[in-house]
Amino acid sequence: KDILDGVSVLHLDGRNTLAAAHLAEKANAAKIPVVLDIEKERPDIEKVLPLADYIITNTQYPQIFKKGASTEEGMAALLEHGRAKWIITTLGAEGSQLMRRTKDDPEDQVSDPSLKYSSFEDYTIVKCSAHKVSKIVDTTGAGDSFIGAMLYGLASEMPTEKAMLLASFVAATKCSGAGARSALPLRSEVDEKLL
Repeated sequence: KDILDGVSVLHLDGRNTLAAAHLAEKANAAKIPVVLDIEKERPDIEKVLPLADYIITNTQYPQIFKKGASTEEGMAALLEHGRAKWIITTLGAEGSQLMRRTKDDPEDQVSDPSLKYSSFEDYTIVKCSAHKVSKIVDTTGAGDSFIGAMLYGLASEMPTEKAMLLASFVAATKCSGAGARSALPLRSEVDEKLL
């Protein structure tokens, strides 16, 4: 039995990079999408980056990856470093930003007031506003909540921008309670148009 039996999406968090690279190679061979969540430089991360189909970073990582670059320049450099179809950078209270090659744009754009489309060189940028909640109590785990919702979107074959809207809602809702999990919404508490 293979360790990846039954896996529809492989999430790697940038730790244990040599083991992650080995697992990502196996996932690539099995045509299982690999999502890399990266927030800082780690030993041997350059062995994992080219194997990722999707990359999610925190606000700082694009400029860490390409020193002296803007967020967009760093995101573009990450995209060109390997096989990734898109990269999303979380922007805290500002929401998130996706970048993909313009040639890979889907035929049907997701239309929502929270989404703003623009371009940068040969790339499409989609900014997703942060979902508004009445009170921010604790941001611990907001990034992980965002990533978890994006993984749900990928596993459910949801359009990427729709998954971003869901992830924005989940991360913001999480921030309305103390700790990393107390305010995470149940599926039954998520508006059907986000699913």
